[in-house]
Amino acid sequence: MFRSTDNGASWTPAENGLGYGQTTVSGLAITEGKILASTFAGVALSTDNGDDWSTLVGTDQVNDVTNCVAAIDSTVLVGWVGGIIRSTDDGRSWIEGFSWIDTYTTFSIVGDSSGIYAGTTNGVLLSTDGGGTWTPMNNGLPSDQVLSMAQDSATLFAATSTNGTFRSTDNGESWAPATSGIALSEVNSITGEGLNVYTVMDNASVFSSTDNGTTWTADTSLHGGAINSVAIIGQKVCATTSKGIYASSDHGKTWNSINGGIIDTVYPAFVVQSGSNFIVASQDSGKVFLSSDGGETWGNVGKDLPSFVSLTVSGSNIVAGSRDGVYVSTDGGETWNNTNDTLMNINTLTTSGLYLFGGRYHWPYTISSPPSPPGGVFRSSDGGLTWSTFSSGIPFNPQVHTIAAHGDDVFAGSDPGLYTSHTAIDSWVNIGSGLPEGTVLSLFVNDSSVFVGEVRGGIWRARLSEVTGVKQPLVSAKPTLFHLEQNYPNPFNPSTTISYELSEATNVKLSIYDVLGRHLVTLLNAKQNSGNHKVVFDAGKFASGVYFYKLETQNYVAIRKMLVIK
Repeated sequence: MFRSTDNGASWTPAENGLGYGQTTVSGLAITEGKILASTFAGVALSTDNGDDWSTLVGTDQVNDVTNCVAAIDSTVLVGWVGGIIRSTDDGRSWIEGFSWIDTYTTFSIVGDSSGIYAGTTNGVLLSTDGGGTWTPMNNGLPSDQVLSMAQDSATLFAATSTNGTFRSTDNGESWAPATSGIALSEVNSITGEGLNVYTVMDNASVFSSTDNGTTWTADTSLHGGAINSVAIIGQKVCATTSKGIYASSDHGKTWNSINGGIIDTVYPAFVVQSGSNFIVASQDSGKVFLSSDGGETWGNVGKDLPSFVSLTVSGSNIVAGSRDGVYVSTDGGETWNNTNDTLMNINTLTTSGLYLFGGRYHWPYTISSPPSPPGGVFRSSDGGLTWSTFSSGIPFNPQVHTIAAHGDDVFAGSDPGLYTSHTAIDSWVNIGSGLPEGTVLSLFVNDSSVFVGEVRGGIWRARLSEVTGVKQPLVSAKPTLFHLEQNYPNPFNPSTTISYELSEATNVKLSIYDVLGRHLVTLLNAKQNSGNHKVVFDAGKFASGVYFYKLETQNYVAIRKMLVIK
């Protein structure tokens, strides 16, 4: 909790009296001189403008993890995983909601005495009796979680988890999209040529831009089911969908099926062109298809192959990444050979001149030993036949989701972070400053810009000259920031390693919590020097399930999720 008395110019902590877990604040409400805060451990109350805090005593539910709080007239409403708890006597007693809402996780509450609106896992609900009974109000809303709501005079806004923001001007009776251009949702694929850029959002829609990403138009003519990726093949844009492959020659305005023969019975994931051949890898294990007549007819050329999770062309070779290693075809896709059965889980590939780059999302893991060689990025200079580690400067055990190249620069998107390196020099620099802290899922680079697609973060753009101009040789391995890594392995049984970076000497506390936010164990509580650190967590005495680990220093707090499977 922080407070500003100069309109946000400066901030000071305001946490006196907050218990452990209550410094994770999910919502605030102000009523009649009181400040209410929903937290990781119940609801906190201040009556002196945040100088001191106390905990409202309530039911077991309201003392648990709370998502939001609202004060409407004399009623306090608190959202949690089981719906809404309300109090009409300043928190001395609590009443559980009923009728529709008592089984829905509630994320946001807004309204007044005439109507209270709740954003939940099942859309928007309305109460006209102070929170006693609730009615769904989802006409026009997608079947989606409503994570946040706001009210401006007679207009309501609902922000959904994957489909952007919606607006209602009739008290929630009907909703319409309120997102201009492109939604802040999951960006599965980006490609382009020149100023024309194309992207797949949430595996559901293709958006196109003809002005280098300044404005976007949603496609309404592609009706191919779930969409996996877009690619430039010759002069056309191709989209792989659950109902086959479609091509557009007018920048995504109209689409034509190129599903001749067997290809329309599978779910193609990737399409590339090598010479006159189109090659398609399916999400179905062992199915690779080839067309030598522009998609008029297709033949199955994949025999006893694993499922390919990435596909590219390097010179005259076609290269595929799979769970079982790297596969290469030297005859235009007719036959395939496993050229490296130790380089597993290469889920992204790109070519730049003489070099081929591969990124790995997860290390292949065995009980006896970690993989060899380690690293998240690899490079080949012979069309995928042999590989070497190419990860200097990227944090330990990165989860590399996407790689793109332009000229002499190569880019890698990970979880989290965006990095760049010269294609011939293994020296990566973090260029992700200004991006939301989350997973970089897709990348596209043209002559002027770098486009980044994030999980739930939409599309971000930077000038190519600005991000490539920051590269310089690494002269020190000393971290320049605080950062908590994703644990590895994950899922795990029974132990896992938690890694983190400290940019300066500081007191460090590392703790484990269960899914309800209850503290289970403190792994570390001591002063540590700057640098890279690791702590092993043994979950032998814990049951299977989701857990959280929290890193706390004086100036940095981070929480990540992990999964125990026994």
